[in-house]
Formats: sequence, C-alpha cells, structure tokens
Amino acid sequence: MTSPFVVPFSFAKAKEHTRDKVIEEVFVGLGKGEFGFLLGPPNLGKSNLSLSLCYEAVTATKFIGLIPDHAKPKKVLYVPYEDKLANTNTRIISHSSVLTEHQCQLIEENFAYYNNFSPLLHIFANQSHSEELYQPVKDLIEAAKNFDLVVLDTARGLLGAWDEVKGDSLFRQTMNDIASKADVAILINHHLTKVQSGKLDDVNSTGGSGLSTSQSESKFHIFLYTDRPKAQDKKERLCIKHTKHNYIKPDQAFTSANPITISRHDNLLINAAVFGKNEKIIEPSLASKTKQREKFVSRMQDEVGDVEVDKEVMNNVLTEASKKPTAVNLDIFDLVFMNDENP
Repeated sequence: MTSPFVVPFSFAKAKEHTRDKVIEEVFVGLGKGEFGFLLGPPNLGKSNLSLSLCYEAVTATKFIGLIPDHAKPKKVLYVPYEDKLANTNTRIISHSSVLTEHQCQLIEENFAYYNNFSPLLHIFANQSHSEELYQPVKDLIEAAKNFDLVVLDTARGLLGAWDEVKGDSLFRQTMNDIASKADVAILINHHLTKVQSGKLDDVNSTGGSGLSTSQSESKFHIFLYTDRPKAQDKKERLCIKHTKHNYIKPDQAFTSANPITISRHDNLLINAAVFGKNEKIIEPSLASKTKQREKFVSRMQDEVGDVEVDKEVMNNVLTEASKKPTAVNLDIFDLVFMNDENP
C-alpha cells in the first residue's frame, strides 16, 4: 500500500505548484503558512515599524515598500504582548494625523487586535510536545483563520516562562503550527543580544537573541538599525535591510548597500521614497484637520490677539495646506503664510 504522504514528481505538476502560484505573499518573501522576524535593538522603533507594516498590508499602500506590486488589502491580526491595547491605541492615534480618511477607513475594516496575552509556549515540556495543542495556541489558530497576517509583538512576551535558548525548538514548532493550521503569515518582533546591539554590522541571518533554530528555519528577516556614516558631515539614518531573504529575487532585496531609509512623521515610520506616491491627493484625515484648525487659531491669537476666524477662510487655508506634500511636518501658520524656505 502506497503511503498518502508520497507524492510522485512530475514536471507538469511541478510547474503548476511553484511558489508564485501556490503561496500568497503578504510581503515580498513572506507568504501565508510562513513566519518571519523583524529584528532590531531596543528603543529604536520596532513596534512603530510593525504598525507601519500593518498599515501597508491592510491598505495595500506602500508605507515602507515591502508589499508586492499590485497587492490587495489584507486582513491583519495584531498581538501587542509588550504594549497591550491602550498604549498601542495611543501610537495609532498619533499616526492618524498622517493618514488619509480612506486609509483610516481601510485600517478599521481590515485591522484587529488579539486581546489574549497568554504565553503560547506550554510551561510543562512533557505536555508541550504531545499531539494535543496547548489551548492558547488553539485559540490563536482559530482566531487567525480569518486573517492573512498575524503580528506578534514581541517574541519575549509569548515565550512565557521559557527563555530564548531552551524554548527555541518549541517556539519553532508553535510558529509552524499557527502558520500552517491558520494559513497565515506571521511576523515576529524580536530583539538583539546586548553584544549585537553594540555591533550592528555583526547581525546576520540568525541575529536575534537565542531562537537560533527558529530563525534558521525562517526565510524572511528584516532588520531595523541606525546607519552610522563615516563622513562627519552626514547624519545618522534609520534604515531597514533584509538579513535573510531566501525567497526574494536579488534585485528586490534591501541590503547594506541598498537599504530602505526611514523617516518619522508624528511617530509614524515611513519610506519617503514610496509613501504617498500612489495617492492622487494626500488629504489629511478628519483628526488631522481638527488638529490643524486648533493649531492655526492658537497661533493666530498669539500673533495678533484674540480674533474670530471666518470658517470659510479657515477651510480655504486648510484645503491649500493639504495640497502641499510637506503638510504633515510643518507648522500650519508657516506653511500657509511663510515662504517654502522657512521650516
């Protein structure tokens, strides 16, 4: 009797089951059924970057530039082990001043939290390798079936009582179980070792703290780091590069010689080279307009005393301001009434 697990090879079937035909990629190089890592030193912005990547996936708009061309909006489930919901809400609200109303709408439609922060690794080793999945893992799998991407922020939170070395094998199996059984891509935020944080050039494809087997099996790693240029007249840059990109064509991978340069706008991390390029009009959200209006009125009152501002004039001012691509970064008064050379 032939085993059901034996699959005879044929060139015809192989051509129909290549990666580009059977794997739905959420980011280039990271598809459903696979897990990858977002690595970086502490306090550099991994959580903000992971949210930017969430926005990119759910809006199909290139905030960073990792989604495939012609991507469609995806469903994203975000598990903020480290910041929990209230602090993550604070981050997202601060980002909203840069987002268009349409982007905000897509985020509300396609982005959700997972509000169960139980560790995913069973504390008892002899039970964790049994055929029966640990209940928190089963719960997450069931929830994730309605999504395309799960973001786990951070690996340390889901490890529970395990450390990053002893829990490595179980961590790898757990990520494989969730990715395959829920048919989702998984992106895991993970930190560096203290030694690596001081020597960023040494970070490689197994660069995160511990979890060496898990990182070795994963074929997609992105690394957030500070570029320290040798020239004294150049400022440090916040950059992203791939430290592992097995399923990415060489000319599509971001390397030390060709990294993504990241800039900040109200704490939102973006790649200015791609962000907003596909938007016909970069229109501030309603929250942004309200904030601009309050800021403008306050500035006017400081400059010329307590005045009443005509609403029609105000709306005209805000409309003109929204047409300028640097509107997210400048004072509304300077933007409208001063020349472009003034910051």
